[in-house]
Amino acid sequence: ASHPRVEVSVRTGHSEDVVELVLRDDVQLGLGRAINHPDLDLRPFHREELVLVCAPDHPFVRRKSVALAEVTNEKLIMFDRTSSYYEITQSAFVSSGVRLRRFMEMDSIEAAKKMVERGLGVAL
Repeated sequence: ASHPRVEVSVRTGHSEDVVELVLRDDVQLGLGRAINHPDLDLRPFHREELVLVCAPDHPFVRRKSVALAEVTNEKLIMFDRTSSYYEITQSAFVSSGVRLRRFMEMDSIEAAKKMVERGLGVAL
């Protein structure tokens, strides 16, 4: 413990909740996705690639890359609209000029992975 008087407390939540915690001064630092707020100083912390998740026997597994337009022909399992992943996925489709066709929305990453694992669709 090189800084014994420093206490670190970690809270988790949706990005909107993190914004509120920072604005109320309940926390000094917030990490989130797809945040845009005029009263906050926003800085990139980490960038992630958008990856396609599909069942082990899906034809896409053998390919190195898949165009976003090809995903529209699949049953797309999305995260629910309160998730920052939903906004990120939707933005990727809009910026690529590809029409987003949702099959179902899930509120749990684990549940979405199970649906994909069972071959019920693909997820980003």
